[in-house]
Amino acid sequence: MPDILFSFRDKLKMLSKNKHFDDILILLIAFITFIGWTLGTLTNIPLMLGLDLLIIIAVVLILVFNDLKYLIPVIIYLIYNMANEVDSGASIPIDLIIGVIIFGAAIIYHTIKNKIDFSKMKSLLGFIGLAIAEIIPIIWAFNITYFNNDLGVEKHMDLAWYILYFADLGYLLIYCIFANGIKSSSKQMFIKTMSYLSILITLECLVCVLLQFKNGEIDNVFDAYYWLGWGLCNEAGIMLCFSLPFTFYILAKKKNVLDMLIYVAIILITGIGVLITTSRGAYLIFALEFVSLVILTFFKAENKKAFRIMVYVMIGLVVLFVLVFHNKVFSLVESLFNKVFGTGINEGEAIDVSKISNRRFELWSMAGEYTRESWYKVLFGPGFACDIEPQESGIIDNWVYGPQVFHSLIFETMAIGGVFGLLALTIHMADKYLRITLFDKHTLWYFLIAYISLDLYGLIDNTYHMYYFMIPLAIGMASLDNDANYLMIPYGRKEMERW
Repeated sequence: MPDILFSFRDKLKMLSKNKHFDDILILLIAFITFIGWTLGTLTNIPLMLGLDLLIIIAVVLILVFNDLKYLIPVIIYLIYNMANEVDSGASIPIDLIIGVIIFGAAIIYHTIKNKIDFSKMKSLLGFIGLAIAEIIPIIWAFNITYFNNDLGVEKHMDLAWYILYFADLGYLLIYCIFANGIKSSSKQMFIKTMSYLSILITLECLVCVLLQFKNGEIDNVFDAYYWLGWGLCNEAGIMLCFSLPFTFYILAKKKNVLDMLIYVAIILITGIGVLITTSRGAYLIFALEFVSLVILTFFKAENKKAFRIMVYVMIGLVVLFVLVFHNKVFSLVESLFNKVFGTGINEGEAIDVSKISNRRFELWSMAGEYTRESWYKVLFGPGFACDIEPQESGIIDNWVYGPQVFHSLIFETMAIGGVFGLLALTIHMADKYLRITLFDKHTLWYFLIAYISLDLYGLIDNTYHMYYFMIPLAIGMASLDNDANYLMIPYGRKEMERW
């Protein structure tokens, strides 16, 4: 038996030397994730098949490679298995409990075996600050109450929600584990994982939209508004925008025209995904990113001639399509504006700013009011759950009444940690942006567009402190920290080996 295991390990290590191994691994994990998510969505029960398989793969990868580089796609895609919100009163499947214990033991074993080296964790201070800022307000969070309309009484927030005060601590641990556990250059693994993530999310969004059409819930794609299990459709838009620069990064590196066309196709898939999220924020940020990335790649592409021809051909095809199908195109654009951008705008009536902004200004004002309640809340924030948001539901359940999020990285951080939280966020941002200046200009520009775009998005929607964004960000920053250490690049702008 040991001989068989050793033989399997050696063959897997040999396969990992193949130039396509990373792509195959990522696509395999994405496929398992999509199948697991789809089964959960179609059966309307929280199946754990995808999670179980990914945990098994994760443990095998840890034991075979002793390098957490290969866990990057597993951990990033893990959350996209969640097809349904689990009832807080439901029992957790025993197979998942056993899997998590085994996976946790493997991670602990790997960390102890390789020892903890804090010198590798160049972005540690910002993550520590955010974790502390989120935890401190739990001291006064137990006074939070809300009025339960169904029961007609005032109740305390359910204890299940208090775990969210430790969310940033979880992202800190993920960062530390990966920054310490990655043993080889991992930047390409992270970039490919983020690029292929757009295909996975688009397919999940497409399934949700098709189900709404099938069930007669909508008759226009721009009426779609759906819950994917791990997040809302607008949150899918956030992650699609996060993935786009990394696809352009790979496209710009390719010299073979066929390879370039593959990533052009992924960009088009990403665009379709953004379109069916019906998220105004995603539309605006995607458009800003797309134009910036096309211009950048126009000058940075390894095969400039081929890329420029592709751009000209695409522009020509779009113009031709509009000329031939102009009535349908204009009808589509009108429908898009009326359904998505026309909210709060009615002819002959005053513009409803609250509807246009989806109550953003109201929520930001609310965050400020809670923060100003006392001096200690100004300094350390009223806390993650300073406001409880009752849902319009007759179901009395622990998960129905949850914390209000303020749809802004600034106001959310202010509510979570006050002045201290904003200081921690500033330090974290400095870590994030300074780190990419260590790399070659190609890496610098594409990561810079990814970071700036998502931070602009974060001014009007939920990015920071949210797991679907923070987990990839923590892993990505750990990957960059590792690559800088791995190549022994001193602090300051240096040209690193081009990939």
